[in-house]
Amino acid sequence: MVSLHDIQQSYGFNQAQWKVNGELLSTEKGMKRVTLWPDEKLARWHAQWRDRLAEKTGVLTNRMIQTAQGERILLTEAGWITLHDEVTSLYSFQDQEKQFGFFLGQYFTLEMDEFHIDFEEPIVTEETKKKLYMQIPHYKDNKDARFLEAIRKESLLRLSKANSLKEQGDNVIEPVVAPVHSLDQGKIVFEGLHWTHNNGKPEQGYRSLRLILSEWLERYGQASLFKLLDEVDNYFPLNNKHGQNLLVDCLIPWEFITFLSSVKNVDDAEEMAMWKEKLSYQWESSRKLVKAIVEWLDVTRERVTV
Repeated sequence: MVSLHDIQQSYGFNQAQWKVNGELLSTEKGMKRVTLWPDEKLARWHAQWRDRLAEKTGVLTNRMIQTAQGERILLTEAGWITLHDEVTSLYSFQDQEKQFGFFLGQYFTLEMDEFHIDFEEPIVTEETKKKLYMQIPHYKDNKDARFLEAIRKESLLRLSKANSLKEQGDNVIEPVVAPVHSLDQGKIVFEGLHWTHNNGKPEQGYRSLRLILSEWLERYGQASLFKLLDEVDNYFPLNNKHGQNLLVDCLIPWEFITFLSSVKNVDDAEEMAMWKEKLSYQWESSRKLVKAIVEWLDVTRERVTV
């Protein structure tokens, strides 16, 4: 575990005590969050990403606090760590389509080309495709088997449509970004947006944007989503460049792929019911998002044509 003494000495705190061992501490300068990194290179990539994002957008991020010696990344016996101000109050994105659309547009066009680092690239492997073509095994409840078999067949249709669209599309370089897992990464500081990153590897593709748009649609509805997409399109061209690739990613049945991986050893009826309920919710959310994006692309192209 990270040593409290090391942190206190390195960052010059007079007082410090753990609120959550190894993760969160209270100091005379407020609550601080400790992030442990798998390696130094990833920590430095994130430090630079956050600096550039803040500079480009004017939005605060959970940047790395400097040590007393001016270092932003500290090597301890537990590994490489960074320290951050802890911000907990959630930001409301209600009626913030213009502001957040600008932020997203800058987020997905931010360049880190000169910083060479491995990144995640979600793909549908051949092994995954084989699983989709296999019939669902019989569970104790035959209703589960029928439900999942119907989802499996629809997954194959979605994957087929995604592959067809991808073949028709242009060879667009997909964005590489710090991963986003929830709109709840948006916090509020001095009535402005404060974006909180995690320590995940950078990822290439549209997973983060897909997740953001899906949550936005769920929270604020389709009219608000269209306004948000209009704003994003001003900076990160969706209508004539990235929109089709985004739609491809939305069509891929990621939720069912994750489900199959998660339940392969599940034999408990209650646990299976929980996973089934989660899948049903995600499946419906995905369906709504695909429908909305298709409609937005159609409307946008009509506006351009007219």
